[in-house]
Amino acid sequence: MIQKFIQDVESYLSGRLGWRQVKIHDARQLAGGISRATWKVSLEMLSDGGRKVERDLIVRVDPEASLLSSGRKIECAMCRAFAEVPGVPVPEVICNEDDPSFLGAPFMVTAALPGVADIPAILFPPFSAVGSGIGRALFEILGRVSLVDPREKNLESVVPTTSCATAWSDELKRWETTLQRYSLGPSPITQAAIRYLKRNPPPPARRVSVVHGDYRLGNCLYLPDGSIAGVLDWEMAHLGDPLEDLAWALMRDWRPSAALDKVAGHLEYGEAVGAWEAASGLRADPAALKWWALFSHVKSIGIFTTGGYNFLSADSTDLTYAVISWAALHAQESYMIELMEELR
Repeated sequence: MIQKFIQDVESYLSGRLGWRQVKIHDARQLAGGISRATWKVSLEMLSDGGRKVERDLIVRVDPEASLLSSGRKIECAMCRAFAEVPGVPVPEVICNEDDPSFLGAPFMVTAALPGVADIPAILFPPFSAVGSGIGRALFEILGRVSLVDPREKNLESVVPTTSCATAWSDELKRWETTLQRYSLGPSPITQAAIRYLKRNPPPPARRVSVVHGDYRLGNCLYLPDGSIAGVLDWEMAHLGDPLEDLAWALMRDWRPSAALDKVAGHLEYGEAVGAWEAASGLRADPAALKWWALFSHVKSIGIFTTGGYNFLSADSTDLTYAVISWAALHAQESYMIELMEELR
C-alpha cells in the first residue's frame, strides 16, 4: 500500500506538475488527520537550475467519509490569502487536486513546515520553558487573522458573505441545519441551547473578518523557542464575527488534561483574551463571548453528530467516528447545561 502511494505521488508530481526526476525516499502517515488522511513525504528532485534539491511535503487525502465535508478549496484559498500576511504563518499550497484517479481520492499538497502539533508536548521540556510565550503567540496570531479585510483578498468569491448584524444568526442557522440533516435522534439539551441563543442574540459583530473555524491548540505547529511555525487546517474557514474564533479557542475541550485550569496549557483565561484584544484592536465583550461559548458547544455537537451519522449510515466503517461522536456528544451537553445555568 505504501509503495503504491509513493509511486502514485511520484507520478503525479512528475506528470501533472512537471517536477523533474522526483524520487521519494520516505513517506509516513501522520497521527490524527480525522478530516483527511495526512502523509509527510520527503523527496529529492532537480531544480530549474539542474541542481538536486530535497523537499518535504504534506499530502492530505480525502477519506471515504468525514466529520464534515471536505473544504479543500476553502483551505487552499485561505492559505494563499494569508501567505503574505505578516505574523500569520501558513503552509505554502502546492496544489489542490479534485481528480480522484491519481491517488484514489481528491487531495491537496502543501510544503511541510517545522514544529510539533502534539498538545502534551508543549507541557514538557523544551516547550514548557516557553509555554506562556506559546500561549500568547497563539492568541496574538488569532487577533491578526481578524485584521485582514476579506474583500482585499477576494475571499468573498470563495465563502458566503455575511454582515455584522447577521453573522451570529447565519452561523447558528448553519449548524442548526446540519443537526437537522444528520440527526441521531432527539436532543433536548442541544435544542434548549439553540432556543436560548435565538432568544438572546449577542451584540452585532464589531467587524466581519475571516473566521478560521477550528482555531485551537492542536491546529498549530510549535517551535522550541516559543514561536508558532504554522496555522493549519483552514477547511472550516468562513466570514463572520471574530469572537466566534476566540470563544472556540478558549473552549475547555482544547485544554491539555494535565493543565485543565489553563488556556493553551499555560495561560489564565484573562491573559489569553488580553493577548487577542491587543493584537486585534477589539474588545471581547464578556456577554458576547459567553454567547459564542455556548454556540461553540452547539457547533461541536454538529461536527460530531455528522461523524456519528456517517458511521451509522455506513458511509464510513471507521470506528473512530462512532467512539468520538458518542463521547463528545455527552461531554458537550454537560458543558451546555453548565453554561446555560451561568447565563440564567
